[in-house]
Amino acid sequence: RLQDDLRRERQRACDMERSLTQHKEAVQLQAELRVTELQTELANARQETRIHEQESRRLEQSLHSAQSQLTTETDRSRSAQEQHERSISALRRERDDLDAKLKKALQEAAAQQLQTGRHSELITMLEEEAKHKQQRVEQLERQV
Repeated sequence: RLQDDLRRERQRACDMERSLTQHKEAVQLQAELRVTELQTELANARQETRIHEQESRRLEQSLHSAQSQLTTETDRSRSAQEQHERSISALRRERDDLDAKLKKALQEAAAQQLQTGRHSELITMLEEEAKHKQQRVEQLERQV
């Protein structure tokens, strides 16, 4: 009977040892799987980081390019506006000169017509000329 007890105890010890070994192997396998998962996650995270860094550099380059283009366009616009203002000033001076010449011509023509008796005919002619010159001034202003 003692031998049976001893045999059973040995069998139970053997079963426990086998169960412990199986449990140990299962835990080891789970640990290895988890390590593999973590390594995969780390590799994916590193890849995403590289992608984000590349995108960041691309966006930064695009920003610098856009800023440079904006500066260039602003400078061109400012230059064009200054040129436009100079042209307007020149046209205004030309208009003022034409107005003065027209006024002088009208005065001279009026005096001459008074002397020759053709007063109304000259006034009509000068008014048409004044109208024509005024239209020319307005046309020049519109062109600017």
